[in-house]
Amino acid sequence: MKQILSVIFFIFLAIGALSAQSLQTGVVQFEEKNDIGLDNAGVIVPEVLVSHLKNIGAYTLSERVLLKKVLEEQSLQMSGMIDEDTAGEVGKLFGLEAIVTGSIMKIGEEITISGRVIKTESGEILASGTIKFTDIGELEEQLEKLAYLL
Repeated sequence: MKQILSVIFFIFLAIGALSAQSLQTGVVQFEEKNDIGLDNAGVIVPEVLVSHLKNIGAYTLSERVLLKKVLEEQSLQMSGMIDEDTAGEVGKLFGLEAIVTGSIMKIGEEITISGRVIKTESGEILASGTIKFTDIGELEEQLEKLAYLL
């Protein structure tokens, strides 16, 4: 029964993701609220997330490294995250319709990664999701779950 519910859940999420497929989207560095036990987590997490988003076909993705370079050139605060207010500016700079951003933190033994998709034109949050886990070895698997939530 639990497996059937899991399959239904992922099918439902995949259908929702397909509706956003036509959006030209960029993924930016995530904000590290504190150390989760992984050096450069703010860079590594979105890099892995891009692979999962591409594999499930959720969005038309722009090259993240190039996006980071454009943002740095424009002196936007990468460590302060892109939010609803700055997403429009980023979209104009790079011709994007949406930005994927998020945050990473550890409270006690629990690692929390939150992500959201922000429409650049309006600042509207199109999708959001949060994953929580305790074993850093589960990062890859958990990021795949986050991709489906987004």
